[in-house]
Amino acid sequence: MQAAFPRWSTSQFANTTTRSTFRTSTKRVWTTDHANGAIHQFRRYRIIRRRRGLPGWLDRWDWRAERADEGAVDRERGAALSRASAVALAGRAMMRFTLAGYGAWGRLHAQTLQRMPEAELCAVYCHGDASAAAAAAELPGVTVYRDFRRMLQEVPGEAVDIVVPNVLHADFACAALAADRHVFLEKPLATTVADCDRVIAAARSAGRVVAVNHELRVSQQWGAIRREIASGAIGRPRYASFTLFRHAFRSGSSGWRHDPARVGSWILEEPVHFFDLLMWYFAAVGEPVAVRARGNGPRAAEGMYENFSASMIYPEGEFITVSQSLGGFEHHCTLEIVGDAGGVRSWWAGATARTGTPSFATRISRRGGEPEALVAPHSGEVFELEEMLRAAIAGFRHNLAPVSAEEARRSIIACLAAEEACRTGDVIRLLF
Repeated sequence: MQAAFPRWSTSQFANTTTRSTFRTSTKRVWTTDHANGAIHQFRRYRIIRRRRGLPGWLDRWDWRAERADEGAVDRERGAALSRASAVALAGRAMMRFTLAGYGAWGRLHAQTLQRMPEAELCAVYCHGDASAAAAAAELPGVTVYRDFRRMLQEVPGEAVDIVVPNVLHADFACAALAADRHVFLEKPLATTVADCDRVIAAARSAGRVVAVNHELRVSQQWGAIRREIASGAIGRPRYASFTLFRHAFRSGSSGWRHDPARVGSWILEEPVHFFDLLMWYFAAVGEPVAVRARGNGPRAAEGMYENFSASMIYPEGEFITVSQSLGGFEHHCTLEIVGDAGGVRSWWAGATARTGTPSFATRISRRGGEPEALVAPHSGEVFELEEMLRAAIAGFRHNLAPVSAEEARRSIIACLAAEEACRTGDVIRLLF
């Protein structure tokens, strides 16, 4: 049995270029250059209405593409799969998954994969005795491994779902990619930019995809707001604020979430989602250029801020603010966005982040009109995990990701810059 998580080497990036054009029905959607990760061209279309027999997430999903060119502000990843593609996918065999990690969140991943008709959970890697015993008891028919590399070698499959402590994300992802698997990776992508780049290079070398679980993008609550902004309903976004007020983080298995060496920081836990979401909302505005931040709390000297707030500044004066307080109670999120022709206010509240029965609401003033409700049937990470896994599986079949490693790297840069701003008190320039 392996006592510690290893650091595996990855193959070097090959200079070869493979171009693939994907088609849905008769419409060309996008052309991808796998060697440099750039999306050179695409044509976008929308699914206008719900069609019978089409999975609901396809109607809602709005993929964004990232161009490699510096300064590009249009990050459309194309559109949802067409009805023809959806029907074709429905007839395919289940995608075989292995799972790395079986803590509280890993359990939810396992349960989600097992109830999805398009996925088959074949094996799970567990680090500790307690999680291995739990997996053996709770997952009949699923092989439990204590050695991750051995699981990759012995269990055939197309994808690996990675739910391990943050500092291990890059190592596990690179190992899975080297084993010719697609990767569904819990956020954050990594705890350093160097590790982000290592994962990206490994994915390109392997010709496989890393999909990072920034699940707010597929949320029926938060995703609907993005569609309103993209439609011009509030004009050009000028200001946005996302605030989280919640109870302290659980320690995690063996206390990893309270250990800076393993978690990175608490900014890489929840705020990484909010940076990703707000930058996605402001994609048409451009790239933020600087960040200022402050934090305090009993462990501030370690870079573990109980209370944290950061503002990212855009070239023409727009700004977005992310705040987190871990000294509160329950789990409460508030979003406010103001554009030059309207605004949005949205909130979510539950006993915990994983409640299945939260309270939530969104109101929008479109083009200066009276506020109206945006209705969503459900919202919360227990729902969004399944929607993101479903989006990832559909993407893997076409060598695409709903949120790519290249995109997720941007939110890591924002978080690390915010950490530096908290530590130094300086305004930190952002270099994506």
